[in-house]
Formats: sequence, C-alpha cells, structure tokens
Amino acid sequence: RARSSESSFVILVNEENKKKFMKSYEDFQYTERLIQRILVGNSDYRSEPTTAEIARELYKDEDVPPFVTPYGARLSSVSAISLLNRYCSVLPHDQFTVITPMWIQEDVLDNHGSRKLVTIVMPIACPIKEEIKV
Repeated sequence: RARSSESSFVILVNEENKKKFMKSYEDFQYTERLIQRILVGNSDYRSEPTTAEIARELYKDEDVPPFVTPYGARLSSVSAISLLNRYCSVLPHDQFTVITPMWIQEDVLDNHGSRKLVTIVMPIACPIKEEIKV
C-alpha cells in the first residue's frame, strides 16, 4: 500500500500469464479513465434528487414486505442475505468445509407469468437440511 505520490507499484506475473494480465490491466485502466472522466469534478453539476424521486427509489428493492417481530425487530429483504451469511459464518467448520450457502436462481413460469425462483441450499454443518425456496 503506497501513500506517497512518488510511490511505485510492482506486480509480478508469470511469463505464461503476461498476455492475459496485460489485457486485464489495460481494461482496468480504460475503465478507471472512463469513471474519472464521468465523475471527477462533476459533482457540483449534479442535480439534487427531488423528494418524489427519493420516495420512489429509496425502497425500490423492497418487493417483499419486511418481517417484523412483536418486539419491533425488523428483517428486510436486503438485510436477510447478510444475516444468513453471518449465521453461516458461525457454524462449526474446518479449513476444508464450505460454510457459505449456495444460491440457485431460476426463471419459472406460473399462472402470474414469469418470475424468479431462488433456492438456497444451506451448508452441510447447518441443522436445516431441506432446500429453502423463495
């Protein structure tokens, strides 16, 4: 990690991976220049979102209403994924055991048209053995 403007970065790459690395590096540099051209120095010219835009876009991901306990604890669709990952991280495991859930997304047709079906397969150390379909 370099903090000085005169610092240099050195990247060591195997000769057989040099072409692939250089292509990735050039793509990265192009993307960085593009982002800088779009964003750097233009923040003063961005218009502030209106109250209506904020209300319309703020909870756009909330297709599923949040689960609220009688005590007021709230679980939204956004926080559910991180909570599930946090739960899996404390399951007993060794260095060879995968403790992350497996997510399978499918497009299915039903009476209401096409929709997404997500199946969650919990890690082997989890007491929940059946697939979770949402």
